Amino acid sequence: MTTPLPYDMGNAGDLIKHGLLTEFCEWWLKNYNGLFTFIDPFGGRPYVSPPHGEVVRRVQRLESCALTRAQPDIGHCYYGSGNVIKHSALAVQRQAIVKISDRDKTAFQELIQAGFEAFHHKAFQRQESFSIIDCRLAASSASLVLLDPYDDFLAEYASTIVPKLPEFILASGIPVALFVLCEDWDSESGLKWQGLKETYLAPKLIYLSLACSKIPAGPVKGESRYHSEVILLLAPGNDEGCWQNLAYRLQTFSKLLGAVLGQRIRFQCSWG
Repeated sequence: MTTPLPYDMGNAGDLIKHGLLTEFCEWWLKNYNGLFTFIDPFGGRPYVSPPHGEVVRRVQRLESCALTRAQPDIGHCYYGSGNVIKHSALAVQRQAIVKISDRDKTAFQELIQAGFEAFHHKAFQRQESFSIIDCRLAASSASLVLLDPYDDFLAEYASTIVPKLPEFILASGIPVALFVLCEDWDSESGLKWQGLKETYLAPKLIYLSLACSKIPAGPVKGESRYHSEVILLLAPGNDEGCWQNLAYRLQTFSKLLGAVLGQRIRFQCSWG
């Protein structure tokens, strides 16, 4: 088994991330035909059992949300990203293909044992998950790619990776969800992150963001140390009304989750 996590799955960061993923999945399945294909090169854990009691309470209070529908066994386990996509599709009587990787060999084996398909591409290296954005993928390859890096992303990788994202998304047509943790938005790393977003992402792409500040002194491990943000990035198109419907879904979710957490969830959007 993998070593114990230093955080509880289902913490506030997970909830904004999985809320965005499931709202997008349901929206996509409503507007497009075919299988939803999800690629997660930072696969992590397929689930945790039993989940923290406070996580159970929060998910159950998110009535009528896509996230609640994607966690049908919340009393017994909290599902990770691959499973919430799978269950999100099943909740609307559709199917999803989940392709995963993880640089940790044991975690990767657990994901395969959970029934997910290993992601393969000649340009992809399992030990370097960000190599996914150097792969020449066609829109038919995936409906969504999740980049869910470790907490060293801003300090070590953001300056190299963020400028590459518009090219990958515009060339492939594949939406990308990027999850980021930051100890202090006003730190050097936090300010650099804001500059990278304003320079490379918001001006060029459809940009939908959910962000949650630290929740101090709470019972759930992991959410008192980091601010968290998840950004959905899409290539601009002619179907603006369709994107606006997605934005409305995410904004509605942000308000519901904020009420459950007792913490404002910041929603932002721009149309490139």
